[in-house]
Amino acid sequence: MQVSRKQLAMLLKGQRVHIPDLSPIFQDWPQAINCDVDSIRPDTDKLLGSSVLSLMQMDQSLPG
Repeated sequence: MQVSRKQLAMLLKGQRVHIPDLSPIFQDWPQAINCDVDSIRPDTDKLLGSSVLSLMQMDQSLPG
């Protein structure tokens, strides 16, 4: 059974979700900061901000 994004949001609304420590999964990944972090930060902040805003708008449109 596939659950839509909206259905998932309704199922999780008001619930506490525990996200475990994911560092063991990524232990072999390089541990450094991207040298371009300052130049890409505005783009990532904008993308994350619009994603959060979309989720908030979706949440407000849900019943209850």
